[in-house]
Amino acid sequence: MGRELAFYVPKGGVAKTTLSVHTAYVANEWGIPTMVVSVDRQGDAVQWLTESSVQDGRVYDAKGLQHVRVLYSPNNVPQIDHPLVILDLPPYPEAASWATPHAFGIPLDGRMAINDLFSVLPAMRCRQGGAGFFMTLCKADAAGKRFVATMKQALAGHRGYSVWEPGIADNHAIKRSGERFEPAWGDPWARKTEGVTQLRSYCEFMLRQLGLGPVSGGGRKGLGR
Repeated sequence: MGRELAFYVPKGGVAKTTLSVHTAYVANEWGIPTMVVSVDRQGDAVQWLTESSVQDGRVYDAKGLQHVRVLYSPNNVPQIDHPLVILDLPPYPEAASWATPHAFGIPLDGRMAINDLFSVLPAMRCRQGGAGFFMTLCKADAAGKRFVATMKQALAGHRGYSVWEPGIADNHAIKRSGERFEPAWGDPWARKTEGVTQLRSYCEFMLRQLGLGPVSGGGRKGLGR
């Protein structure tokens, strides 16, 4: 049975597509057959992974990625049988109920984002036996530890919700990755910078929450389940 992971937050510009695409990059390195579904009408995940214009219902091969394909399905979550499906959901409040994945990845960048999230929490559901909801703070170095504590306190009464505490620091390489259509760790100089290592760690963490790890012969050395 395949696994489904959705990235969602009811606020634009928070890094939802960045996390969706970079998780696909890691899944490809690990040799996991992956379908990225761009549900957001803008189709940014399609353009990023294929460098092609978007076309409704079209399935694309991701450029340079052996194990990743991309589907443009604006405002519609299709039923797909695939080892790993990554949903890049749009930031509409109503989209909170469009999918019932095994796990949600939820990026937040400040108080407004978390307030917007709490307005839609009652509509969000994971599949029975799913991993749950995993928030992380983007631009974590700017928001500070106090905001992380505020997030944890606000979520204390909600079962299945947790905060990935390292967060992801603001980083120029992450910003440029969407312009260059490549992973943030593609530049050797950026590979070990704080924000980039945190981004990769979060993507790996999300895949492991689904019970996934490198496929024999398809992952990087030194990585196990």
